[in-house]
Amino acid sequence: MLYRDHLIMSVQNLIETEQILFTNALNLSMFGELEHLDDSFENDDKFRFNLHLLKSIDDLNVKNIITVIETIQEKVEYLINVNKLTENELDNEYDF
Repeated sequence: MLYRDHLIMSVQNLIETEQILFTNALNLSMFGELEHLDDSFENDDKFRFNLHLLKSIDDLNVKNIITVIETIQEKVEYLINVNKLTENELDNEYDF
């Protein structure tokens, strides 16, 4: 593997980490401040949650996770731009 391959994998891992943290923050919110919404949804209902919604949560744990997510987003964008990574490269799966 080349240096660039490892760089791409690093960015992919950061993106995956961001998604995991978003899910964690959402779960904390749904079992905390947004618990009342849980009863409003049926099993097959779909709702699109976003970072903007989570920013409205007062829970300090959620706020701290959001701060980490935003930092990851900034660093991912930086790495992509500085290294001119393409969407195609980021969509590829790399195995050792």
